[in-house]
Amino acid sequence: MSTSFTSPNLKLPYIAPAQAQKHVTVNEALRKLDAVVQLSVLDKDLATPPPSPAQGDRYIIAANATGDWLGADLTIAAYQDGAWAHITPQTGWAAYVQDESTNYQFDGAAWVAITFGTLNNGDDVVFGTLGIGGATANATNILSFNGAAALFNNAGNGIQLKLNKNLTSDTASFLFQTGFSGRAEIGLAGDDDFHFKVSPDGASWANALVIDNSTGGITMAEGLNLQSRLHVTTPAGITTSIRIQRAATGIWDQGISSTNQFFIRDVFSSGNPIPFLIDQEAPSNTFIIKNTGYVGLGTPLPTTKLDVDGPIRCKSYTVAALPSASANGAGSMIYVTDETGGAVLAFSDGTNWLRVTDRAVVS
Repeated sequence: MSTSFTSPNLKLPYIAPAQAQKHVTVNEALRKLDAVVQLSVLDKDLATPPPSPAQGDRYIIAANATGDWLGADLTIAAYQDGAWAHITPQTGWAAYVQDESTNYQFDGAAWVAITFGTLNNGDDVVFGTLGIGGATANATNILSFNGAAALFNNAGNGIQLKLNKNLTSDTASFLFQTGFSGRAEIGLAGDDDFHFKVSPDGASWANALVIDNSTGGITMAEGLNLQSRLHVTTPAGITTSIRIQRAATGIWDQGISSTNQFFIRDVFSSGNPIPFLIDQEAPSNTFIIKNTGYVGLGTPLPTTKLDVDGPIRCKSYTVAALPSASANGAGSMIYVTDETGGAVLAFSDGTNWLRVTDRAVVS
């Protein structure tokens, strides 16, 4: 078996048996170690030696080298004891290039920048992919994390987590999964409105809630199911309402006016009429509709179609301003203030207004 007088990897010289001047061999090995251990070079793009190198300066020699570096392309040049020593790198060696603040690795043919874990100035770290806690990152999920919790803490003030997309039609969102199948998603999903989406299987999705990015308006495509109550509030003096809409023509608002009256407004019709209005502090049982179809005014227990607990008042008219008896229909009632013989209630027989006292036609 042949005997080698150098180490297999760094090619450091061995001390031979009974060798004289052993210190020479030891010093040669130490000089080589000094050149390659914790390797940091000044530059990697020079093909000609610098004119005034300092003791210990190191370079990665560029291609087409000249002068004292001739024929030493891609090797490590170390200036030691007034001369250049050339060290041939092995595959996998790493070097920090000071003028670029970048780490490089020798792949056997060239020095390439390390993009999967470059330490720059001891501060910044750049990763192509990163797996944490035993997770495996890939080209799709370049950051992958296994763990029970993750904490993003502030550095003294507030903190933001930013998701930035390229185009309006792109997506920037958080996706929640069960068994790696999507079940919920929140974010900008295909437009610039804010979406809350859910899915039973990761394939079919429903927009539960969409917030318009320009108005703040909320759309609930699948309706709203509340187990308790919905509390809508605005500052004093401002109308608060909820809009219910069907297609483009069925639009109704219900809410509280600036004077604290509850209303229902027909938004689509001209003038936005309010057919239903309730004052604040209206008494209980003012208006009751039972499951029998009976309506009570002032009573919680109506016993007929219209049951009024208290006096009722018909609209007053003069004889000259009587409405049409036929248009209002038989059975309608009014109060005539200036009928012959005095004010009197009158009813319509479908043709005329008749006094209730004697059934004579109001004249």
